[in-house]
Amino acid sequence: MGKPLLALHGVSKRFCRKPRLNLRYGLQDIAAEAMGREPARSLRPGEFWSLHDVSLEVEAGEVLGVIGHNGAGKSTLINIAARVLRPSLGRLEFFTDRVIAMDAHGGLSGSQTGRENIISKLSMHGVPPHEIREAIPELIAYSGLGEFIDAPTGTYSQGMRLRLAFSIYTRLKPDLFLVDEAIGGGDLRFRGKFQRFLRDYVDGGGSILLASHDLFLVQTLCRKCVLMDGGRVIDIGPPDRVVKQYEEMMESRDADQGAEPARPRAGRKGGQAADRAPLSDLAILSVDISGEGGADLLPGEPAVVRLRYSAGSAVGKVQWGMEIGGFGHFPLASAVSPPEMPYEPAAGEHELTCRIERLPLMPGAYELHTAIIDPRSGAPLAARGYQTKPDRFTVGATEDATMNILRHRQGLLYLAFDFEEP
Repeated sequence: MGKPLLALHGVSKRFCRKPRLNLRYGLQDIAAEAMGREPARSLRPGEFWSLHDVSLEVEAGEVLGVIGHNGAGKSTLINIAARVLRPSLGRLEFFTDRVIAMDAHGGLSGSQTGRENIISKLSMHGVPPHEIREAIPELIAYSGLGEFIDAPTGTYSQGMRLRLAFSIYTRLKPDLFLVDEAIGGGDLRFRGKFQRFLRDYVDGGGSILLASHDLFLVQTLCRKCVLMDGGRVIDIGPPDRVVKQYEEMMESRDADQGAEPARPRAGRKGGQAADRAPLSDLAILSVDISGEGGADLLPGEPAVVRLRYSAGSAVGKVQWGMEIGGFGHFPLASAVSPPEMPYEPAAGEHELTCRIERLPLMPGAYELHTAIIDPRSGAPLAARGYQTKPDRFTVGATEDATMNILRHRQGLLYLAFDFEEP
């Protein structure tokens, strides 16, 4: 086991829903602490546990993910670890003073300009003045704010504030980052850049406590994951196992409520992001899907997807993936090239090909979205169809009674069976 940087021992945090009672309880707790009395260990009228008896450790060189639905206690956990909130019960142990908390708001002063925020933030974290002067041009370029750097950050959009805050964080490499949904902020170009910074930070021995709804990011960045529900820790273990448990838990709740599981629509807030390429000149030129030899697409028959793209310069290893949607569902089917078969594009135009042995789609109209992906960070390097018009295609139908019956049943997927005689 690695050396712990942060340990929570039986930490609980309660809040009160009623303002008047909240004030009274707060005064009672202050008086009890001043007199050396133990805090109340049970809930009082109007109170609820936001965190309840949470114990965990973050070790040096570890990325510990925290997942759960809204209200599960993720942000409360981060705020207690950041010492923004005090626990009602339990205690924290820090084994380093080099801790920085990042949230989705950036923590900037709205009355200061971007340049002034850079100076004050770096000074606060002990960066010498001569290093600050050297860092300012680099951080302005990294943030991409240009002439806006001398405007008050209160006039910035949220994405601009996040880009500036994250640029500052790249200059500060503490032992432990506390991250609450911050990585999801900003546009695709900057998000990919910052994810690569965090990947390099972790590869260099840094540690992160990461609370996020981005399950893909959690699975690619973390080696251990915490599932929270109702303020309690439900499970701690490998991300694949914990994320699967979380998805099953949410699907079960959706079923109990008679609701269809929510699936984020690509190109909207919370779904896939913009169609551009961070840090590279990759561009997807066209995508084509057809039956074998250019034939029409049919359920259960072979299909070939061809993606043409250009690279302005040589690019490192990449993967490519696609998502298919239709009938009001997106994504309906997904595929990503295997990590053990990465592509290394040279400058120029190229074509990637994916063969589908048996197309698992019923007759109908569909949308095809594609992306070229950085396998280390999971960030899209180029994308098509997410915020631009998607490529559309149609799956035809054979003229037989069985297919007509299947179409009448309005199924979404076609299962290509190999039936055997008894």
